[in-house]
Amino acid sequence: MVKQSVSSENCDLACAKNIVENFIKDNKYVEAAIYLLEYAESNDTSTYCHYGLHEISKKYVEEVRVNGLDERIIDYIDGCGSALIHGLTENYPYQGSLQEAVLEGSNFCNKTFNAESANWYNCIHGVGHGLAVISDSDITMSAKACQEVSAIKRAVEGCVFGVYMKDKDDIVKDDSLSYQEIEKRLIKTCDEAIDQMFCLPSYAQVFAKFGQDKKYVELCREKYGVIEECLARLGFYKVVLAPKNSKNLEEVLYQEVKSCTDSAENLMEYSACVVFIAHGIEGVGLKDVDKNLICNLLTRLEESYAISEDSYQRPKCALWE
Repeated sequence: MVKQSVSSENCDLACAKNIVENFIKDNKYVEAAIYLLEYAESNDTSTYCHYGLHEISKKYVEEVRVNGLDERIIDYIDGCGSALIHGLTENYPYQGSLQEAVLEGSNFCNKTFNAESANWYNCIHGVGHGLAVISDSDITMSAKACQEVSAIKRAVEGCVFGVYMKDKDDIVKDDSLSYQEIEKRLIKTCDEAIDQMFCLPSYAQVFAKFGQDKKYVELCREKYGVIEECLARLGFYKVVLAPKNSKNLEEVLYQEVKSCTDSAENLMEYSACVVFIAHGIEGVGLKDVDKNLICNLLTRLEESYAISEDSYQRPKCALWE
């Protein structure tokens, strides 16, 4: 199947949102998803594409559950961070206990996608989102329930990460919580975690939102021993949350990522900070950023950290190689 290109001439993001919303009102969920995904291929959408697809999936999931995926969506399904896939299993109409929901979710993924394909793993990841929703934010029990999602370790890890990621999203959206309340809650959650590897690193965006990078690094390093995983997430979100309307984007990104690399105590930790720079830029839809900006940014960070070119494996400069 060949993708059809969307004309975005004279249609800004507000215009695109309006088109998507009209498709949804007309119950044309596949058309809404395809339009948004095609629009995002040639236009900056910030985080709207990802979260817009999550909203579409809330309406589309029952149709998929009964009839399977519409063949028109297959070529687009992994776009914008595979948000449509995550959304389908996050919003699946689960029945019964967490254990029953895990079985329902895994069966849906097995029926909808080829086992162990990238789309299947993303589907299982979405089950983690769904468990966090139906458990009424009992994150510890939801993460434990993920142990039954598959015999494949990577799938279990993806589900667990999905639980924490959904909890993180809910915290970021809730402006009623103070930082002190959130920190206490997250420490309790991670103290109870089966695997520390996926807990606190999942909440990097929360600490970045409150400007608590130093506390985040301290907890990751001293309390949980997952500093490299934490710095990788922190570097990613420093890019994602950086203001994008600056005339000197490179300087903005440099200052943001440098706040992560300044926390690094060795080369492995530095590498963790910079490994997802390109993914962070791509993830917020900055399609006009070319590889020269990334290369310049990496070079400046290396110079500030006094790294010689042959001392570590530099991430790729290009965004879409």
